[in-house]
Amino acid sequence: THLGPTLGFAVITVLLFEASRALAGRFGHPVLNPTLVTILAVIGVLAACGVPYSDYMRGGGLIAWLLGPATVALGVPLARNLGAIARDGLAIIVSLCAGALTAAITGPCVLAAFGGSAVLERAMAPKAATTPIAMAVAHEIGGMPSLAAIFAIAGGVTVAVAARPVLNRLGIR
Repeated sequence: THLGPTLGFAVITVLLFEASRALAGRFGHPVLNPTLVTILAVIGVLAACGVPYSDYMRGGGLIAWLLGPATVALGVPLARNLGAIARDGLAIIVSLCAGALTAAITGPCVLAAFGGSAVLERAMAPKAATTPIAMAVAHEIGGMPSLAAIFAIAGGVTVAVAARPVLNRLGIR
């Protein structure tokens, strides 16, 4: 009896995501990130229909579970670009470490300075990772995976919106 609503919520999520992708493709603005727009749309649908988040997650959890294999599949383009990665390996490693450590330390520290809770700090720490990895890390360190997902997505959208003009001026495409 739970299979219907479970699949229904997963289907609604996928349909909202596809609509969000079409919207992003039409207007091309980074704020219209399909993942962010889908999250907001799902929140709107759940609120309008009075559906508790726990009910939604019985189906929406299927989508979250699929994020893991999708992230692993990112290894394919990495393998295709192995030569370039190997050539610039040291610079990549130093850049990744500097960026990851900066993001993991500054976010929670700023949040703490403004009176944020320890749970929020632990959800904020992995925000520079991909969404599924941020969720897994947050879970492991006692943060809320759903908040970690939101922070990761919001961080990515913020970078896309704020950094694009700076990167364009620097000639980085």
